[in-house]
This record gives sequence, C-alpha cells and structure tokens, in this order.
Amino acid sequence: MKILKKEILSNGRCHVYFCGIKIASYKKKNHSVPDNFLIKGVNNTIVNRPLSCIGYIYGDNNKVIFGENTAFCGDIYIGLPDTPINNCTVIIGDNTTANGVCIRVCENNTNVSIGKDCMFSSEISLWASDTHTITDMDANVGKNTTIADGCIVGMAAVVSGNFNTENSVIAGNPAKIVKTSVKWDRRRPEQYIKDVL
Repeated sequence: MKILKKEILSNGRCHVYFCGIKIASYKKKNHSVPDNFLIKGVNNTIVNRPLSCIGYIYGDNNKVIFGENTAFCGDIYIGLPDTPINNCTVIIGDNTTANGVCIRVCENNTNVSIGKDCMFSSEISLWASDTHTITDMDANVGKNTTIADGCIVGMAAVVSGNFNTENSVIAGNPAKIVKTSVKWDRRRPEQYIKDVL
C-alpha cells in the first residue's frame, strides 16, 4: 500500500491519506480540471490518475480509481455530452499496464473492475455498455458488398459479397449470416426497456 496518497475530487477538494487514514482535506485555490480529464458534473472522483490516461466524465457521482503502480495508457469515457450518466465506477487494479485501451461506460450504475497484475496490449476496446441496443464496431466491409436493410454487422466481422436477407445478423471472418428475423433500435438498452415496458 502506498504510504501517502492524494485524492482530487472534481470540485477541487483534495483529500490526503497516510497509511489509508485521511489526514487532511482542503479546497485548492484556482481549481481547474486535472490535465487530460474533461469532467462535466458534480461529485466525480479520480484517484491516482496516471498522466498517460485521458478521460471524459459526463454525469454525477462517478469514480475512476487507479491502483498502485499502474501504467495505464488509454482513454476512459463515462457518459456522453448529450447523455450524462451517474453512479458508475471504473477500477484499474494494482500493477496493471495498458498500452492503448479504450473503456466506455454509457449506462447508469455500471461498474468496471480490472484486477491486479493485468496486462493489455494496444487497440483494445472494453465496452461495459452500449450506446444503443447493438454494437457494431471494427467491422470491415469490402468493395462490391451488398448488405440488406435492417441487418446488424457483428464486431470485428470481415464482410465481402452479397447478403440479401433482411433483418439478419452478419458475423465472423469470413462473415456469414448467423441469425435471421432480428430487430434493432437506436435507443440505449435502459431507455428501450423503459419505453417497451
């Protein structure tokens, strides 16, 4: 455990801990948002932030906690400018290293916990929630490809050729139709459930 630790809250208040016991609390003069972190909301907390991490927090009562000796190079997104979210926690465990990881949290009350001594390479996306009711990222669509109306292209699919069956899920490498008669929606899962029920 780190003997002396400082925690900076989004409102400019600092807490200083010695061996896990809070020994001081003060409000910084001329407070500004920590470098590389854009924070819009109240009562958001960042603990032990490495300088190589870039973050965006939109909402209230969110926490990002880095363990001891982390070397986290990447981005953390909690909420979006048009859709702030609340009460989320991202924890990166002690001695964890990352070289180009993107963590996205887009639903209220979501928790992400990465354990101790983990190692992440580059170009890794960790989605703890969706920005809509489907996720279709890093798909590759080749030239002269046809995709019918209402289809969903799966994550990391390599799509080439003609896919003429409407409302299908196209996934894999090489891609093929893995499911038919599907529906999708642009609303976030939480909102979709509220609207449907």
